[in-house]
Amino acid sequence: MVREFFKPNWKKIVLTILLLLITGFMAFKLMSVGLLNTLIPVVMVLGFPLVFSQMFGPIGLIVGLILEIFWLYLVSCILIKILTFLKNKLLLIRWDAKKFIVLCFILIIGFLVYGFFNFGWSDVLIATADDSGATVQGVNNIAKANNQFAIDLYSEINKDSDENIFFSPWSISTAVAMAYEGARGETANEIQSVFHFPTDDNSRRSSYAKMLNTLNKASGKYKLSTANAIWLQKDYPFLENYKDTISKYYLGEIKNLDFVNNPSGASSDINKWVSKNTNNKISNIVSPSMFNKMSRAVLTNAIYFKGKWEHQFDRDDTKPEDFTLQSGSKIKVPIMRLTDDELDFNYAEYDGVQILEMPYQGDKISMLVLLPRIDINDPMLQRRFEREGIEPQTSDMTQLESTLTEEKLQEWRNKLKPETVYIYMPKYTFETSYSLSDYLKSMGMNLPFTWPGADFSGMDGTNLLYIDKVLHKAYIDVYEEGTEAAAATVISMMAGAAMPHYVEFRADHPFIFIIQEKETGNILFMGRVNNPTQ
Repeated sequence: MVREFFKPNWKKIVLTILLLLITGFMAFKLMSVGLLNTLIPVVMVLGFPLVFSQMFGPIGLIVGLILEIFWLYLVSCILIKILTFLKNKLLLIRWDAKKFIVLCFILIIGFLVYGFFNFGWSDVLIATADDSGATVQGVNNIAKANNQFAIDLYSEINKDSDENIFFSPWSISTAVAMAYEGARGETANEIQSVFHFPTDDNSRRSSYAKMLNTLNKASGKYKLSTANAIWLQKDYPFLENYKDTISKYYLGEIKNLDFVNNPSGASSDINKWVSKNTNNKISNIVSPSMFNKMSRAVLTNAIYFKGKWEHQFDRDDTKPEDFTLQSGSKIKVPIMRLTDDELDFNYAEYDGVQILEMPYQGDKISMLVLLPRIDINDPMLQRRFEREGIEPQTSDMTQLESTLTEEKLQEWRNKLKPETVYIYMPKYTFETSYSLSDYLKSMGMNLPFTWPGADFSGMDGTNLLYIDKVLHKAYIDVYEEGTEAAAATVISMMAGAAMPHYVEFRADHPFIFIIQEKETGNILFMGRVNNPTQ
């Protein structure tokens, strides 16, 4: 009977091939949104080859493929047995067996696959951080703290840069939050002051966990994933309760490397992790020269977002137009156009600034664009101001940047209301790279970088650890269909030793943009476009 059960026939072979194709597709889908490594082990049946190849290289790929085939053949045998039984019981005599099996299989698997990626059924399979105890107020406090830090850091970078700016405050603050978990005394106070972290440990941890779970929640409308890891010198005694906290609340992967004896291998492993978790948009963020015999730990965060606009631009409407730089000179750049009387966008205008919210599909993430109004001489515009009771004001990027605060940003968000808006927006793609140590020191975080003096005894039980470097790289691509953005942060630790019926939004001069989680307003990415061609 067992031999008959496993005996090959065309039905079992066809089903095995179909299962192999579908599970392979699902595994690639999960990997593309950065979820494969966060799934509980049972889901490995979706892609033994992918999982094993990551763990063991080319040999793992072969072994994984063999295991996958054997596993799916077993599933096919079971399905054939069940479907044959049902066919006999239901007396479907007129049904050809081949048609019956293939139809049932396609309907069932198709339904499961569609639900997995569109109805959130995969949520039960995704590892989650411990957010028990999280409250709405606690989560809002984390978002507010992150937004305050975002604007503070933007102002600091802006002091010595007239170029494009782009970074992920969420990536940076999450990486530093993991270091903050091990900080004590005045070291912790300085970090808290710069990053505005809530001081209540339970509230902060559960709220961070809730935000991570929310951001990583599967969606068929957009791709958004965050990942954390802490890389430890393999023979250095870190405290178990510190590692447990990172794993429990931040979903931090704990990995052991040999920075001291194999800096090339260590940097290669970290770069591969960052590249994988940013869909290959961020690469080579660390180098072997970063590490020496005193290297003890590296904390990393990666964030990746790719979303399509809820209302997309038509590529045929994109034309070269003038873009006015801050110097007053003009350059030609591709300007996207969206001029549809049937579309409404959240819009406001205050303090000489036009504020526009552009949603992405799924209505969970949006881009907020802050555009200084540099000209109010248009008579039609003046009549609109008069009709709507808006005081005519002009502004420029310098004024906008000098007055921008977390409170002002929240005030502008609250004043947004639906309007028909004609949008003219440049396409742009650029990358940024920052060594954040000096910026953070200027903001008041000095002691964590100092030895002797820094106190990260919550990590290892000693006062030997201090922060050596904080590195950050980011990538942004804004185009007709949507936006792709990625960022990674690395913390290296050493031991020491018109009257018309529409509003015109013409972004043909420098502007600030923010990619945010809509419910809390949490800033995931923030930047400035001074020159779309840079």
